[in-house]
Amino acid sequence: MRVIITGRRYNVSTRMKSFIEQKLKKIKFFYDHILSFHVTLEKEKLGFKAEVHFSADGKKFFLQEVAGSINEAIDTLIDKLERQIRKHRDKLQKRKRADRSAANATAEAIPEDLRFRTVPEQPRDLLEAIKELSLSEEEYAYLNVKDEEGVVVAVHKEEAELYTVIGKDTESQRWVQKSFFLSGDEIERTEVQDYIPMEYSLQEVLHQMDRDGSALIVFWNRDDNAMQALSHSADGQYELITLSAV
Repeated sequence: MRVIITGRRYNVSTRMKSFIEQKLKKIKFFYDHILSFHVTLEKEKLGFKAEVHFSADGKKFFLQEVAGSINEAIDTLIDKLERQIRKHRDKLQKRKRADRSAANATAEAIPEDLRFRTVPEQPRDLLEAIKELSLSEEEYAYLNVKDEEGVVVAVHKEEAELYTVIGKDTESQRWVQKSFFLSGDEIERTEVQDYIPMEYSLQEVLHQMDRDGSALIVFWNRDDNAMQALSHSADGQYELITLSAV
């Protein structure tokens, strides 16, 4: 588990870093899906503020606490964080049980117009592909990334300026979700977070997408033994593409 600590108008000592890391270690014992925390400590006029950003199962979380002392702010924040993660874990477990029950009771109908696409073999530059997508009527793009052997990504045009890219990082070998913000035809900024593909059948992921209103889900299809991406465009079209297979 990675812990990043940033100080604003506050000097983060080695002792403080160790103190926070020890506080966060216990979380891993009851929920180990969180790979990193970003903690920010800030000195304010009337006290101290502690914040934490993290992602769990594709969902972003942000918590903060203000107190008279930095230790009090951290302690209260960690308590709040633990409650939030337990709540998220329990909710996820209930959802999985409900999904399994629904799948066992009746198979979700696969849309008759489900379209199957293939990834173009010719590798392409990711940023060039995003810029091309910004000028087209398409909402999604799938490509082999140039100069990154074996890396296939799914790109979703969420808005004219925002593009979500899901793929496997070559260095860490972990799945990540990157948000690219365009300004004109230039990349203004990017945000990166871990992405944990869940294991579904096609029927289950269709049910998940319909329930959550998701536009793009990358998942492990247990029936096909393959990493796949399912997208749902604004006009109602479902598309399924295989990113990698056993």
